Amino acid sequence: MHLPRETYGYPVDSCKDLYDRIAAKSRVSINRIRITKGSDGRVVPNDPSITIDDMELYEHSEIFVKDLGMHHPSQARPSASLTQQPDQACKSTGAPSS
Repeated sequence: MHLPRETYGYPVDSCKDLYDRIAAKSRVSINRIRITKGSDGRVVPNDPSITIDDMELYEHSEIFVKDLGMHHPSQARPSASLTQQPDQACKSTGAPSS
């Protein structure tokens, strides 16, 4: 799985929007990914009623994206971080996986 370098959104975007963006950019089915918060390991739900802000994902928050179809631990947790832009947009900057 190749995580996108950047993706943009707003704090009012739903967590489902975040899943949709990452799945589309990485060309992996939305049903195969799980996003967790780097700060406490909580799963970010793929839920249209919960916003990025509700999950306390703020500027420079680290998130982990796991491809649930992969079983090798070294490939399981590419990370990304969110950055809040001056216009209230969020950018997810991901490191490409090996």
